[in-house]
Amino acid sequence: MGLGQEIASSVYGAWRLMLRDPDGLRWLNITVDGFWRSFIAAILLLPFALLLAQVPFPGEPGGMQRELPIVILFYFVEWVGRAVLLLGLCAILDRTGRFAAVVIAWNWVAIPEFGLFAGATLLSFLAPPLAPFFFVIVLGAIFLIDYFVTRTTLDVGAGAGFGIVLTVFLAQLLLGFATMPNPPPA
Repeated sequence: MGLGQEIASSVYGAWRLMLRDPDGLRWLNITVDGFWRSFIAAILLLPFALLLAQVPFPGEPGGMQRELPIVILFYFVEWVGRAVLLLGLCAILDRTGRFAAVVIAWNWVAIPEFGLFAGATLLSFLAPPLAPFFFVIVLGAIFLIDYFVTRTTLDVGAGAGFGIVLTVFLAQLLLGFATMPNPPPA
């Protein structure tokens, strides 16, 4: 399968997983090559992430434009860090044999999840007072998608699946705070 076909197949599989269809996994290349190729999702999303990082959110005076090199650095640290964190969590749960599958699935599912986040961003500009509501709904949906993907790929129980997703979410949240510029002095 060529790279273009693999990307299309993987995005389709991610879409199926997002719809809670465990057969979405069969559209992903769950091999060592597929593991490394799944990071293409990060490259495909980078331009959109850079654009989104420069968008001032409603209610932010002057926006919170971030410096480009910092955004790029933390963007890739987030992708690699998530894989490293998942490796540690897989080791704790004795699921290292399924590590590649969970990373591959999380990487490709990030594409439709990013679409959800971009949609919430657009809606927040159309209805600024509802922005927090839009983001809470989208973050909840992303959490549930990641929970389903985690339970499906790792074959773990509800508590372990919830714990993994919560741990990764909190780590990404902390990393996000680290990239925020200092607010201007009052």
